[in-house]
Amino acid sequence: MSCVHCLGPIRYQRHNKVLFALNTVLGWKGIPRKVNPPEPLPEKERGGADMYVFIGNTVTMIDVTIVKDRAESDDGRSYSYRMTEAVILKKKKYADAVAATGWHFVPFVMSIY
Repeated sequence: MSCVHCLGPIRYQRHNKVLFALNTVLGWKGIPRKVNPPEPLPEKERGGADMYVFIGNTVTMIDVTIVKDRAESDDGRSYSYRMTEAVILKKKKYADAVAATGWHFVPFVMSIY
């Protein structure tokens, strides 16, 4: 088993590594992007997309999420359910920003394992 408090920093490190990998690949292809933009979501003081990607007149917000496959998972929820749940929650979180800006949103969800 893994301690939920100990895994937090590990997820954050993996989050940043995934974000760095996406940034690197997009850079290889010459695609303009902005990592860790300072702008928060509408009606929020902080928090927002991890990256903006600019292709033509289209702006795409990307938010990287690392899902932990809980060792203490006795809630009966499957691994695929937790991954799908993370995508749905991220889409809900960004729905107002998408509606307000007309931009696109991509939830990039991965497992910690």
